[in-house]
Amino acid sequence: MKTASLLALIAAAGVANAGVASYADLSGMTTNDAEGSVTNVAFTHAVGMGDTLVTAVSWDLDQTAGIDPGGASWLSEMTIAMDFDGDGINDLYITPSATNAPGTEFNSSGGFVDLGDAGIGDLLAVGGTIDIELFESFVDSDGSPEGIFNSGTVGFLVPAPGAAAMLGLGGLVASRRRR
Repeated sequence: MKTASLLALIAAAGVANAGVASYADLSGMTTNDAEGSVTNVAFTHAVGMGDTLVTAVSWDLDQTAGIDPGGASWLSEMTIAMDFDGDGINDLYITPSATNAPGTEFNSSGGFVDLGDAGIGDLLAVGGTIDIELFESFVDSDGSPEGIFNSGTVGFLVPAPGAAAMLGLGGLVASRRRR
C-alpha cells in the first residue's frame, strides 16, 4: 500500500487535494437503456499516460429525466458507470440524484470525494483511460432517450507528480537529519 502511505504523507504535509484533475464533459449526453445496451452513450476518457491511479471523483451535473415518450423516467434512474481496468466490468457507479420523479435538477458532489474515505479505495485506470457508460437503472422505453445531462462534468483526481517528488525530497532531508 505505498499509494495509501504516499497520500497520507501528502495530507500530513498540508498539501490539500494534491493532484491533477481531469474532467469528462457529459453535456448533451443521454441515458437510454439498461446497462450494457448498444443504444447507450459510451465513451473513453483519458486521465493520464500509462496506468494512472485515481484517488477521488466529483460531479457537477444539470440533468433532466422524463424526456422519454410518456415522461415516466426518474432522475434517480440516470446512472454513470465506469470501467477502470478495461475488463468490461464496471468498477464504479454514480447515481447523481435521489429524486424518484421526472424533472430537471442540478446535482453536485460538493467537491472531490476521496475513494478511500468512501470505502472503495483508489482505482487504477489501466492505460490511463476510463470507459464510461451512461444508462438507465430502470427502463421505461424501448432504447430511446429517457434522460439527458444538460450540462456538467464528472471529475477524476490523480496524484500530482510534483507532490510525489516533494515527498521524495522531504524523505532525503529527513534521512539526512538522522545521521
